[in-house]
Amino acid sequence: MLETLLDHFQGTPLSLWGPFFLLLLCGLGLPLPEDIVLITAGMLGVIDGHSWIKVSAFMYAGVLAGDSMIFFAGRRFGTRLL
Repeated sequence: MLETLLDHFQGTPLSLWGPFFLLLLCGLGLPLPEDIVLITAGMLGVIDGHSWIKVSAFMYAGVLAGDSMIFFAGRRFGTRLL
């Protein structure tokens, strides 16, 4: 799975945005381990010459945004769905 993600995002403008959106989808329930996406993002950051601080901050924001979206959706619509 790691090699597939690397092949898909390497050398494209999606080297940071691709893993970011995957982390958003993981927060919404995509059955993909977030650890694999984070490791892939780190490897892509090294390959594309991004600083580790930039990649870490970007991926941290992706994890928080994905988890927050599902939390706020449950808070807003949870009682109606129940």
